[in-house]
This record gives sequence, structure tokens and C-alpha cells, in this order.
Amino acid sequence: MDNKKLLSGIIFGLVFLLSVVFFNYIFVGRNSRAVAETSEASLPILSIQVGENHINNMHGYTGSMDKNLLRDSIVPLETSYRFDVIISEVTEGISSVSYTIYETDNETVRESGIASFQRSDKTTKAAVTLKKKLQRGKVYLMELTIENEKGVEVHYYTRLKYGTELHFTECMDFIQKFHEAALAGDTEGEQYVTQFIEPNASYQNNNLSKVDIQSNSDVICYAGMKPVVEKSYPPMVKEITEDLSSVEMRSILSYENSKGEKRYFMVTEYYKVRYSVSRMYLLGYERTQEEYFQYDAVDGGKNRFLIGTTGGSDKDLHTQNDCEMAAFVQQDQLWFYDFQQDEMVQVFSFIGEDYRDVRNNYDQNQIDILNMDKNGDMIFVVYGYMNRGVHEGENGICVYRFDYKERVNEEVMFIPTEVPYENMKEALSKLAYLNKEDVFYFYLDGSIYKVDASDKDYEVLQTNVEADTIVSSEKGYLAVSDGDSITITNMENEKQQTITCGDKEQICGIGFIETDFIYGIANKSDVQKKSDGSMTILMKEIKIVDKDLKEIKNYKKSGVYILSASTEGNVVKMTRATRQGGKYKKLVDDYIHYKEDKSEKIIFEYSYDSNLYNQLYMTFPTYVYVTDEPKLTNTQEKVSGNYKTIDFASNESRQKECYVYAKGTLQGTYTSVKEAIDAAKNGAGVVVNSKQNYIWEKGVAKEYAKVPNVSIVKAKNKEESFAACMKMLLKLNADNTSYETLVKEEGEPMDILSKYFKERAVNLSGCSLEDVVYYISEGRPFIAKRANGTYIVVMSYNSTKLRYIDPVKGESIQGERKALEKEFKKGGNEFYSYTE
Repeated sequence: MDNKKLLSGIIFGLVFLLSVVFFNYIFVGRNSRAVAETSEASLPILSIQVGENHINNMHGYTGSMDKNLLRDSIVPLETSYRFDVIISEVTEGISSVSYTIYETDNETVRESGIASFQRSDKTTKAAVTLKKKLQRGKVYLMELTIENEKGVEVHYYTRLKYGTELHFTECMDFIQKFHEAALAGDTEGEQYVTQFIEPNASYQNNNLSKVDIQSNSDVICYAGMKPVVEKSYPPMVKEITEDLSSVEMRSILSYENSKGEKRYFMVTEYYKVRYSVSRMYLLGYERTQEEYFQYDAVDGGKNRFLIGTTGGSDKDLHTQNDCEMAAFVQQDQLWFYDFQQDEMVQVFSFIGEDYRDVRNNYDQNQIDILNMDKNGDMIFVVYGYMNRGVHEGENGICVYRFDYKERVNEEVMFIPTEVPYENMKEALSKLAYLNKEDVFYFYLDGSIYKVDASDKDYEVLQTNVEADTIVSSEKGYLAVSDGDSITITNMENEKQQTITCGDKEQICGIGFIETDFIYGIANKSDVQKKSDGSMTILMKEIKIVDKDLKEIKNYKKSGVYILSASTEGNVVKMTRATRQGGKYKKLVDDYIHYKEDKSEKIIFEYSYDSNLYNQLYMTFPTYVYVTDEPKLTNTQEKVSGNYKTIDFASNESRQKECYVYAKGTLQGTYTSVKEAIDAAKNGAGVVVNSKQNYIWEKGVAKEYAKVPNVSIVKAKNKEESFAACMKMLLKLNADNTSYETLVKEEGEPMDILSKYFKERAVNLSGCSLEDVVYYISEGRPFIAKRANGTYIVVMSYNSTKLRYIDPVKGESIQGERKALEKEFKKGGNEFYSYTE
């Protein structure tokens, strides 16, 4: 009897196994692609314990990264060169932990070593003691590497900075107290917060999605929300100098309404704090609050879904079938709604069911919908860091096709890149398109690429393309201008057309409205190159042409120049000016309206809640009856294994670029240092070059400073004053290039400076003197042009005086700051210096 049971069991098992194999062959094996749910995250999370402060979560990369572009956090070292690495969320055994410290070029290894570590049930702690002292005030990249028991290496990055007067602990104590007071929201908490904020009477204070130091204490203390902290993550130190700390705090908060329904929010706070002996100063505060969408939040009486507390109504929304189908992205989740099927599909999300999971809700990635057809099928891209799934720990671009009928996301291709998400998002917003033949076009790091999913072929279509010369359309058109002409490519069939202008004219692309192209024309005499290297193009005419280049509309008014233009929906918005003498006076904006669509659309609108204030709703047209809670469907993923390795082109223009980091993120890439500094001032941020060396920092310059050991070099005549100034700067940097060699150099001052200082050269032209003295404060002099056209080296300052070396006179001279400031303005505010 037992043998019969055993035999029956074996037969049943074999039949079941064969059935599974057959099912897999029929439904999966035909295209060699497995269908499955996205696998859970498995890589450990690293953080740093320095003294009493637990800071800086780090997520691991399994591939290589461009170290020059990594700028996520900084570890402040004040009392010693020792710190602990905390390893959490460990799912596989760890065999080794090592570290590498790089010099400020981010390439040369300064030191490396193996860290001793201790295991426990929940975390592993590795102790690191640096062998070499760090130079005070300099920032060094640190790479931490974990090798698991399978021999797989995972890399983590942060930066180190040593200083004896950082006062980080005091700053962190204040930040924590402010953070807790705002969360408490009681009378005591509100009184504490009120001491440090700067309320602006013009603020409406009716939205919790974004508050700052000028908001009132009510919204900073979350109004009537009374949030519950579901999860807090270690603070991220973004910038630190003497007495000044910039820190990001992230938390998952929840709110429960009177019906017992819970809603969840990702809250990110940015603090900029200055320490003093007598008190703490809050120089900057900004908080964003983004709600996780809940599919069952239906307001049937008003035909709408609740999106909730969120910043802005400009959601990535695509519709079909008279808005009966809608796809949208909210808080890193892609959703699809079908009215006819009364169904809500969560198409893609790294986040999973538990919003608190530190690995899943890492926000260094983005979902962009490229297009959607009438069947509800979608093309979308996910780019940046891959939190989980088959590409966990990789950085790159994943192109997906969503099959609505099958409820499956098919991976079309994955392209690994070394460019981090912050730098990637600006480029991919310019161009990302998959055509019907599964050929993917994209723009990244100054180059345009074409990748074919059907084979391993790819093509670098164009290199060294500046971002402001490229525009593209969701309908499959790409336009690239070079000043003299614009080449328009149909990315479906590769057909190209060219628009040209007259010999004395310049042409520039503005954008697309569906398949229609908008461009501007300027006289070359109205194209001005400023001393900071930036260009001002005063367009005399705007033209709109169809896909066959037939003119549809134009805009041209006598005496009116268009300073800039952009497309917003079916409207072209223009910033205009008139010429008055040698200057330009701005006019009110004007608009070109055409292709007006009077059909009803899905709109995003706010409604007021007494506890949560403004809440965003997605409201459907009156003929789409959103009355009931839809059924929820999740998707599965079909992994292609179509891994596209590309030999990315080098970006020669990167040396000229500078990056503005503010409020914890990359705010923009600039070629003009002046424009970058202006942007950093508005955001209380910093400007760095392509090597992450500081070009400028807000609030760091001291009240007075002096650069010692600047040797006087006398010019033989006025025409050689810049050469003499260059000799002084080079000598200070242990470069013995002769005066005679420098005199023979040809070109603009910035060309000469760049030849010797490479990427360290900085053109500060157009900046104010107040901004430029930062360089002296950091120990580096600057060259300034006088009203008479000669150049001097300025090496010390206070509130009323400047000291400089005049190479024509061969003397060190002290002058009145205000008088020299006026003279520099007459000279065009032309300044030059160099980074560390």
C-alpha cells in the first residue's frame, strides 16, 4: 500500500512538472522571455556613524559610475579621521568591506584599505580609520565596496571633508529640534519655529506640498494634519563649511481622516543652518510633501480622483478615446485608468506595498510616458538608479512597452550608463523616443544616440551638441540647429529636411506642437556674445511650419525683438523687448494661439480641505462617469535580457560646464558662471565645475580675507598687463612658465587662462564684486579689468578696502572698495580666477 502511494506521488509530481514546463513553453518560452513580478530589493544600504551622528544613506551600484558627477552627500570629519560604516538590510553574507579615497581630481587614488567589520542580527558595522590626513576644507570622494559571499562587488559613494570649526553636531541638534517642533504642531512647537522663520505677507499659505522659510508657522507645523511619523531616514549632509551646514531630512508621514482612512506622504526637508556662539541661524528652509496615490480615493459626486497633497498640477498625463483612458505619474508610480473596464492598473513602481522600505522608495530615478495608443498600450522609460528587479543596483535607461490586454510590461531594452540620474534627467527631457521598429533615440551628455533593439547595433548620430540647440516632439520629430541651419529628422523613417536662413541671419529651434515646428530668426548683428561667454539672441521673427515645412503662421512686429520663446500646450509664449538707444526695454509677454482644441479634457484642479489645505484632484469630462471605486490590477514584467552596452562619446564641452546644486539636488547645468551664480543665489546653493570643485558658494565668503605670498610681476607696458597677471597666478601655483612665453600667447583672456589652468579656469565676468571676493576668501586671488583696459590682481579685501597689484606700476596698492567697484563696472565687470 505504501509503495502504491509512493508510486502515485511520483507520477503526480512528474505530471505536474511536465505541465509547468509545457505551460512555460507555450506562454513564455516562444520568445525566450520570462514573465514575473519585479523581484524584491536585495542590496544592503550603507550609512555613516561619525561621533553621535548617524548620517548619509548610500545605495549600492553594481556597475561603474562617472565619479566626476557623483555628489549626493558629504561626511564631516571634525575630531578624528575615524568613522563607522553601518551596513543594514543585509540579505546575503558579506565577505569584505573596503574603502578608497580619491584626490580632488576624482581619479588618483589617495589611499585605500580593508575595513574590519562586526556582524549582528540586524546590521553590520565596519570601522574605518584613514591613514593620511585630509587637507582642511578640501572635499574628497570616498568609494566603499562590499563583496558578498558570491564574489559580487557593490560600490557606494560619498564625499569627505575635514575641518576643525564645522560645528556640525550643534547644527544637527538645531535641525532635529526644529524638525520635531514642526511635527508636534502644538503651541510650544509653533512658538519655537516662529523664532527662526521669515514669514512673507504675500504668501497664500494654503498648500502643504511646498513650504519654505517665508511661509507662516501654521503651514510649517503641518496645519491641522497632525502627522504620524511612519519612518525617518538618516539625515543627508549636502554641503558643509565652517559654521555652515546644509542638510536634507526625509520621512514617511501618515494622516488618518475621520473615517479611519490612512494616507501616506513622502516629506523631504532642506535646511541651511549657520552656527554662532550666541545662537543658531536658519538661513534656508524648504519642505516638499508628495502623497502616494490611492486608487480608491474617488469623489463620485464631482467625477474625479483624489491625487492629494502634491506640488503642481503639471502631471505627466496621456489620454486616449475621449479621455476614457488615462495614464499618469504620481510620486514615482505609473498608473493607468480605463473607464469602460472600471479598472485602475499600477503599471510600474519600484515602491511596492510598504512605502517605508528604504531601498524601494529611493528617488534617484524617474518614469516618463513617451506615448499611448487607443488600446491603452504604452511606451515609457524608467531611468536613473534601478531600486530592484533584474537590474537592481544598475544605473541606466530602461525602455518598456506596456501591453494593456496582457497586463504585462515588456522590457524593450536596457542601456547602462555612468551618468547619474540628476544629470540624466535634464538630457532625456530633451530627447527620448522609441519608434515603431523599436529603434530608440536619446540625448545624453552632449551626444545623440540611436539604438536598435532588434540587434546589438547602435549609432552615435552627433557629438558635442549643446542642450539648447535640440528640441523634439512626442510625434517622432527631432530638430537640431547649428545657427546657420536646422536639421529636422523624422525618427520613424529617418527622412531629413533642412531649414536655412540668410547669410546675415541666425536661426534657432524653439519647439514642436505635435508635428508642427516653431523656430526663430535673428540678424547676426543682434546676436551678442557677453564677456561671460553666454549669448543673447534677439529674434526678429517667429515662424511655424508643418511637417512638410509649409508655413502655417508667423509673428513679426516692427521694432519688437523676441528675447525667448517656448511652447505650452498649443500656445507659443514669447518674451519681448524694444531697443532704446543701446539698451533694451522689456515688453509684456505675447502669445501665438492656434490649433485650439475645444473638446473636454481631463483637468487637474485644487479643492480645499480644512486639515490638509489644497488637495489636487484629477477631474474627468462630464461624459466619463467616475463614480465607483475601480478594481485594482498589477502588472507583471517580461524581461528581455536585451542589454545594450554603448561606448558613450566623450563630451568635450563638459569642461566649460558648471553645475548648480541647491536644496539637495542638481538645479541646472550652465556654461555661464554668472548665470550659474545667480541661480545658486536664488536657491541658497553652490556652483561646481566638471570635477566637482567649488566655483562659488552662497554665504561662505568671510568679512575680510587676504591671499599671502603673491609676488609682484611688473609689465613692460600696458598691453602686457594680462600676461603679468597670469604670471603672478601661475607662480602662486608653482608653475614657472616665463613672462616672455605668456606675452606671446594669443586669444581672449579666458582662452589663455584655460590653456594653463585647464578645467580649473573660471570666467567670472559679469559677476558682482561681492560675488567675486569669495575667491580671496578661499585663498585664491582674481584678475580684474580696469576702466582703462589694463588688468590687475586683487588679493585682499574688507568691507571698505581692496588691495591689489598693478603690474603696470609694479606696485601693491590699497584702494577704496566702492571706487574700485565703480571702475570695474566701467571695465565690464571682467574677472578671472581658478578653482582649487
